[in-house]
Amino acid sequence: MRIEKMNKKLKEEDRKSRNGRIISIAVVLFLVCLGVYWIMPKSFEMGASGVFEQAEVEAKAEQVIELLNEDDFEGLKEISTGKMQGFISTGEIESVRAEISKDWGECVSIGEEAYTTEVKQKGKLMAAIQKIVSYENIDVVYTISFDKEMKLAGLHIVEKAEEENQE
Repeated sequence: MRIEKMNKKLKEEDRKSRNGRIISIAVVLFLVCLGVYWIMPKSFEMGASGVFEQAEVEAKAEQVIELLNEDDFEGLKEISTGKMQGFISTGEIESVRAEISKDWGECVSIGEEAYTTEVKQKGKLMAAIQKIVSYENIDVVYTISFDKEMKLAGLHIVEKAEEENQE
């Protein structure tokens, strides 16, 4: 009888311990999922927050592209966030350009169309825009982002991919 009571008590303690572990694991998984959601960028239509305006974002992006085309890195630093200023230098920009193509030629045109969006990530709201720019020897896509104060916060340049289904 005594042994049965001890076995019953041990089974009860084992069940409670197992339930506690399951609850702990569930809480940790919930917190991990919440953290991943917070880190993941969420995009919204331009102007949804009331902070950014389409025309202002497009004009500022064209200013950035023109400063890059003129190799005016000091001017670019002046309109950039503090963190971004550390990445702007003649060497850095020339390195990126050389990776894409050795000879871009002169700027021919900045595309009329632009893809714009608002992005919220880690609690920070940004405006992002993509513009296609044609040079004499290459077409590139600029992806430019701005913080709430319309300071340059991100810059990504890639060669425009050739259209797969050209007619």
